[in-house]
Amino acid sequence: MSDPTVQEESGGPESTSRPVAVFVHLSGDRRGTTQRLSGDTLTIGTAPWASVVLPPDPGPGPEPIHATLHLRGDTYELVATAEADVWVNGQLVDTLVLASGDLIEFGKDGPILRYRLYPPESRAYKSLGEAFTDSVDFARHGSRTTLGAAATVASGMPWQFATQTSRRFRALTVLALVVLLGSTLFLAGQNRRLERRLTAQLARVDGLAELLEENQRGSLGAEDFADLRKEVEARVVSLEARSGDTRALVQTAMAATVFLQGAYGFVDTLSGRPLRFTLGPDGQPIIRPWGPVLTQEGQGDVFEVFFTGTAFLVDPEDGLMVTNRHLAEPWEFDENAEGILARGFQGVMRRLAAYPHGALAPLPVTVVVSSSDADVSMLRVSGLPEGVEALAFAGTSPSPGDEVLVVGYPLGIRALVARTDPAFLETLAQTADTTFWAVARRLAEEGYMAPLVSRGIVGQVTSMAVVYDAETTSGGSGGPVLSLDGRVVAVNSAIMPDFGGSNMGVPAEHGVALMERLRGSQNEGGSLD
Repeated sequence: MSDPTVQEESGGPESTSRPVAVFVHLSGDRRGTTQRLSGDTLTIGTAPWASVVLPPDPGPGPEPIHATLHLRGDTYELVATAEADVWVNGQLVDTLVLASGDLIEFGKDGPILRYRLYPPESRAYKSLGEAFTDSVDFARHGSRTTLGAAATVASGMPWQFATQTSRRFRALTVLALVVLLGSTLFLAGQNRRLERRLTAQLARVDGLAELLEENQRGSLGAEDFADLRKEVEARVVSLEARSGDTRALVQTAMAATVFLQGAYGFVDTLSGRPLRFTLGPDGQPIIRPWGPVLTQEGQGDVFEVFFTGTAFLVDPEDGLMVTNRHLAEPWEFDENAEGILARGFQGVMRRLAAYPHGALAPLPVTVVVSSSDADVSMLRVSGLPEGVEALAFAGTSPSPGDEVLVVGYPLGIRALVARTDPAFLETLAQTADTTFWAVARRLAEEGYMAPLVSRGIVGQVTSMAVVYDAETTSGGSGGPVLSLDGRVVAVNSAIMPDFGGSNMGVPAEHGVALMERLRGSQNEGGSLD
C-alpha cells in the first residue's frame, strides 16, 4: 500500500525502464508530500492536469504550466515556460539538465520542490541522509522562528524515517531501537550494580580509615596520659581488690598469662608485595579524610595494624600457649580489613611478641595451629625463663552458678599505662618515643607488665560457649577462664565494651582437641598447615 502522502504517476507500459523522478514539496499547503513520477515528459504548473500541481498562490505566475521536464538519457532536462520565473539552486534558468538533489523554486517566494532521481524499477525510497535533509528543509522553508524550526525538525524526522524510507531500513531502525533500549536497560542495571559496588567500596574505604585509627591508637600522645588514669584506674583497683581471697591461685595464673602484642599487614596475593603508605612531597604519608593512600610501590613504610591480646602457657617446656584464633589471624576477623582482602590482598603477621608477667623484654612468638571450628589457636613462644608453671585444662565443663576467674590484659597498653605511678607517667609523657612498641618495652622494663584478674558467675554453658559476667574488656581476649581449683574451663573470647554485660569464652574442650591434634601430628612426624 502506498503512503497517502506519496503520489505516483506512470508514463506508460515502458515506464519501468525509465528513471524515477521524485519531487518533494518543501513549502506551501502541500509541504511534506512526495510524488514519484516517470515518463518521457513531465509538467509542473498550477493546471490541475499537470504532473506536479503547484498551488496558485503565492505568485508562481499566470502560466498554467511553468516548466516541462524532458527525458534526456538517464535524467531530465528542465525547460522553463516563457515569462515564468524558475530558479534552480538559487539561479534563474531557462533550460537546465537537472541533477538529483536540485532545489527548484517557482517565482519570488513561490513553491519550492526538491528534485531527486532514482534508477529504473526503483521504489525510490529515501536514504537516511535524504530524509534528514528534507526534514531540515521543511523547517527552514516552513517556519518563521528558530524555535518553530527546531520543533519541525524534531517532529518531522521520525515521520520521514517511518514513512519515506525502505521497509528494510525501518526494520533495521526498529532493531537498532530495540538494541538501544536493551543496551540502555543493561547499562542501567550495570549502573545500579556499579552504585552498589561503589557503596561497598566506600564502606571498604571507611574500613581503611578505621584500620588507620586502630594503628594510631597503638601509640600514645602526651594528652592521652591524664585521661587514661582518670577513666581506667578506678576500675583496675576494683578488679584487683576482689581477687584477694584467692591470692595463691591468682599468683599462679598471673605467672602463666602473657601479654600479646602484634602487628599485621597486607601483601598482594600474586606478587607478594606489601601495601605501603604513599609519601607526599614532604616525605610524610598522605592521609585523606577517608584513610591513608596506600600503594605497592615507593619507599613508604609498610602499612601495619597494631593489636594486643592475651595468651596463657599450657606447656612451658615446648613454649606452647593458647589464645584466640582472632588474635592469631586478626585480619580474618576484622571487618575493617574486608575491603582490602576483597581486592586480592592477604593478611600477614608482621610481628608477634609476648611479655610474660615480670618480663623485661618481649619474646618472639609464632603461630602453630588454629582451630577450624572454634575461636582458639596454639602459639609457640621462644626464650621463656625456667620455673614458669603451666595451666591445665579442666576435664569437665562448668555449671551455671559456678564461680570463675578471668585473667588477662583488658584495654591493653592503655590500661597498663593507667596503672603506673605518677612519676613513671610523667617520665613517659616527656619521652620522645611513645610508639606502640616502645611504650610496651618501657612498661616491662619498669615492672608494670602484669595481668588483671576479675571474678564472675557462669550463667550459661553450651558446646560452643561458656557465658559469664566477669568484668573484662578488649585486650582480655585469649586469656584463661579458671575454676576456683585453678583449671582452665574456657578461653576468654567475646567481650562486651566498657566492662559491662555478659562475656563469652570458648569451652576448654576445644583447646584440649587442638593440643591433641598437635601432639598427634608430632608423634606421626607430620606437620600442621
